[in-house]
Amino acid sequence: MRRQCANLVVLALLLWESSATAASNFEVISVEGNVSESQDGHNWSKADAATVLEPQDWLKTDRSGMATLLLPDSTQTKIGPNTKIKLIGPPDFKQSSTIALNISSGKVWSRTNRVEVDLKIRIPGATASVRGTEWIAQVHDSGKGSLTVLAGTVEIKTTKKTALIENGQVASVDAVTGNLSISSVISSDEARQFIYHYMAQPLAYLPHGDAPDWARELIRTYKSDNTKFVSSIFSTKFRQKIIRWADRNKERMFPVTTSDWIAWFELFQAEIAIGLGNETLAKKLLEQSGAKAKHWVTAKHLLTQGRFQDAKRILFEAGDEIVNDGYYWLLLGSIETALGELTKARDLLNVGKREAPTLVDIYLASANVELRGGKFNRAREYLNAASDLAEPSQEYISLLSRYYVMTGQVQKARSAISSHKTSRRQTTADLALADSLLKLKLNATDDALLAALEATAIDTNFSRAQLYQGIGHLHRRETQLAIRRFADAERLDPLDPFPNLLAAKLFAAEFDFHNSQREAEKAVRKKVVERSATEFATDQTGGLNVGRRYYEIGLPQLAITASQHQFNARDPASHVYEASVSHSDFYSTSQLMRGLSLDSQILGVRRDFPDGVSRNGIRGVVSADYSQVDETVGRYSSAGLNGYQHSYLGEISWLLEGGGFYQEISDPDRRNITYSDRAVIAAVGWRPKYGHDISLYATVSPFRANVSAQTTDLDENRLSLSYTNTSDDITTIVHAATQVSDLITNEPAEAPANPFFGISPDFSANCSDEVDRRADGDSVEFSSVIDLNDNASLFVDGGYHAIKHVSRIGFVHKEQLHCYEDLDFGDPILRDDLVERLEQSDQFFSLRGMWTFRHGVELDLFAKLVSTRRTFNDSLITEYGGPFPDVYSIDNINALSGSVKKTESLGGAALYWASGNGLTSLQLAAIRDRRPLVDASVSPMRIAGITPLYDWLHPDGITEQISVRAAHKLSKNFSVTAEHTSADLQNNPIFIDYFAEQQSARQIRRVALDRYRSPIHYQLIYPDRGFEQLSLTSSSLTVEKALTSGFSTSGGITGWSLSGKDAPTMDTSVPKMATHVGVSIPIKRGMLSTRVIDYRYDNNEPDIIFFVQVKRRFGSRLDINVNAQSSKRDSSFFSIGLQGYL
Repeated sequence: MRRQCANLVVLALLLWESSATAASNFEVISVEGNVSESQDGHNWSKADAATVLEPQDWLKTDRSGMATLLLPDSTQTKIGPNTKIKLIGPPDFKQSSTIALNISSGKVWSRTNRVEVDLKIRIPGATASVRGTEWIAQVHDSGKGSLTVLAGTVEIKTTKKTALIENGQVASVDAVTGNLSISSVISSDEARQFIYHYMAQPLAYLPHGDAPDWARELIRTYKSDNTKFVSSIFSTKFRQKIIRWADRNKERMFPVTTSDWIAWFELFQAEIAIGLGNETLAKKLLEQSGAKAKHWVTAKHLLTQGRFQDAKRILFEAGDEIVNDGYYWLLLGSIETALGELTKARDLLNVGKREAPTLVDIYLASANVELRGGKFNRAREYLNAASDLAEPSQEYISLLSRYYVMTGQVQKARSAISSHKTSRRQTTADLALADSLLKLKLNATDDALLAALEATAIDTNFSRAQLYQGIGHLHRRETQLAIRRFADAERLDPLDPFPNLLAAKLFAAEFDFHNSQREAEKAVRKKVVERSATEFATDQTGGLNVGRRYYEIGLPQLAITASQHQFNARDPASHVYEASVSHSDFYSTSQLMRGLSLDSQILGVRRDFPDGVSRNGIRGVVSADYSQVDETVGRYSSAGLNGYQHSYLGEISWLLEGGGFYQEISDPDRRNITYSDRAVIAAVGWRPKYGHDISLYATVSPFRANVSAQTTDLDENRLSLSYTNTSDDITTIVHAATQVSDLITNEPAEAPANPFFGISPDFSANCSDEVDRRADGDSVEFSSVIDLNDNASLFVDGGYHAIKHVSRIGFVHKEQLHCYEDLDFGDPILRDDLVERLEQSDQFFSLRGMWTFRHGVELDLFAKLVSTRRTFNDSLITEYGGPFPDVYSIDNINALSGSVKKTESLGGAALYWASGNGLTSLQLAAIRDRRPLVDASVSPMRIAGITPLYDWLHPDGITEQISVRAAHKLSKNFSVTAEHTSADLQNNPIFIDYFAEQQSARQIRRVALDRYRSPIHYQLIYPDRGFEQLSLTSSSLTVEKALTSGFSTSGGITGWSLSGKDAPTMDTSVPKMATHVGVSIPIKRGMLSTRVIDYRYDNNEPDIIFFVQVKRRFGSRLDINVNAQSSKRDSSFFSIGLQGYL
């Protein structure tokens, strides 16, 4: 046994040693052509992709060879043709981090993603110490060397001089004399050309008719043996062979001439020269070519350099007849894809498929577009079509792997990526990208970063690979590196909003609100709807929604405007964000429930710091709060865990949280009052495969209150289950919920109101009055969103809700005896109860259409049909004991008793317009809608960004309203917003005087830890819904301005006017006018927010309320929140809260 243990220890030490030294190795990611390695610089062997080189090894390429390396410090390096280098590094990278590249000949490009590197570049006569991030070193055939700095700075030393070479400069070195000269870079694209990923496509311009033997041989050699091919295509012998063939066949070739074939050969040569980075030869061949297809090759060349507009211009000028069928549209579609114009790319590639239905490359390009746009079903169709047309290529396998990862098919993705790697075939950028996303999801962050580095080393213009690098650094909390990579991703794909959204989210998490807003300003102008957010994590507050960035710095009106620009009914982040900022309990809970149904994995995302993608792990949070209002003291504490796991069963997320609030009034001159409110929420989200989300939520919330001798016990429990099916164009939610609440109120008994009843002898000691209310609620709903095309969507919703309330008001006796006696006969009264029963149900079906037109116009129309059935009965039940027991019941004494059945037609229309420059927006809505019977629904109405006045309504209440909102930016950070609403409101009296609505659904909002809510966001009034009929008019004007360094101010005036039957009873609770001003001030890792509100009433004293809040992060795991409130008319308030993260 001891020997086995000893062997295990030795094995562990060996494994540890190998892993420690592996970090010092140089990894060959990809090779092209002939690449060799050597340990001594004399004996050479072939180097393949995935070759691992050690310090002191040599690497060289011939005229056809190129290689991509990752250095031990993750620096990306490309070795050009005819290059020879020696790799210098320490045996143990943990003890020393110095790396050197000794370049004997050729050309080397490098880029580092690290803030600091210890890297030396040695060329004949000089040594350079790298301080920058991108550079090219070259040793020319003459023996002279040069160093080009493309980003950052490099210090270079010769025998005579030391100089600092800055961005955009070239240092030329004479090895013999030690002289050093510095000049400017003429063209950085030309300097970089040899690093760009460029593949020749000779079939694109292949002349029609039978190809000569030499042409077929050339194409065959290109596909099978790149080393032999390069030697052939540039050899004088091969060119002489073609000339002799041309001389023999001048009169035989028709309709294609020998000149056409020679032109094809020269274009082929030009493409190979571009791929090898030989700009001089490529230019010469293209300039002397008379073939129309040279314009296509030139445009393709510009595409690889990132000069997209120049490439488009050349293609448009040349026309679509310059190459064979399909290839023109393939290239143009690829350019639009690179520009991020996915809709345009899709249309162009569709033209190409009609023109060339058997061209494999065009189906692969289409699959890439659909993967980026989140249309995974279409992507799979295109991949299947490509597979049917030809044997799977490396590009096909790469795209298929990305498809597997993005659709959550982890095991298939692992298998595809692993089999490709073990075959030692060439790694592609797409395959490395898929591997990076897979590793991010599995929380293997270091491996994910390496894979993303491989992708950017292979294709330096790959924006999504830069984005994944940023996410990897984000997960490691390396803020500076993450921001740098997000900036690179934005530069490479200017229309992609996600680099800006992720950067803004990260800046906000670090309390850098100035830069957070700057990134949000960029994102708000971009087309979020054209990008798939599937691969990114949606947190519990909708953090990827651009509106949140304005909300958290105290600019709520700007937040509304920005979020409306980004709102997408199929995007979970849109709904979760709406939930976190809404003032309406019903709407907020409904939107959160909808968002959680759309994305079951929101539960597992960490809640203290941004996650770029959902990743394996368990997190925790603990909270504690202390509050005081005069003599009232409150204490709150909670703890929760949540997690996410990728497994064989699919993606699984979960959350478990419990908390309790205790409040007491300790003043002995007042009644003794204590409250105890607890809640537990358990939730599980399961995604067995992409497009199928299942969510299960359970809440338990007991409440206890003691007010002097009165006790109240309320138990509310809820269980909900949802299933969501998502395809390319349709999302459907099916949601079911059941909830139960039991309320028992007990207080000392009062003498009976009936003059014929007296009290029992032990009445005072053993009797009490009791109210016992039980409520049951059930709901089943479905909600479908159908994208008819890019500019039209159809919303179909329906459902059934049912509630059942039973209420008993009467007396109870501790010993199960009687409390009342009949004064005439002395018989005991065993029961004297008022029993009320309500059963109500509704069924609804709605259709909504949304159309987007030119010039920023959106039109919304909806129609809803609701059928309700209500039965309300009440009974006064008296039970006599004694020798002649009997029960008497008087039924339906309430005027509301009876059965009611009705069908109502509801509907609305809305218009949204935003100016092209994004400075002005207008929202108009006319709505007649009803609040459902339940306290949350997956189908809350929202048209053109305007919602019904749910917060003024009880269940079954109706609003008829006209709402207008206009917003205008006077400057980049200065906005004015005007709002007006006129509404006729009607509530069901059943829910005003007799039955309280159930409220257990709102417990689901514990999922979200909204750390950014401040006094700026507090609503001005809390609607009093104790009315049957009310006409309400409200108007407001708000001014917001973002100042420097994240400072912001918001102020305005709001007026309310009430009329109608119940208006006089509400004059004292609803002010006539409120004037408010607030300021948000960033402090070190936190925010200070203040607000003053001045209320004016018609029939009440004016009031001025002052709020102040300080939030601050301490370390990386603790938030402290201090709030204070002072009122001229009412009590003052103070609270302090702590939130710690595990």
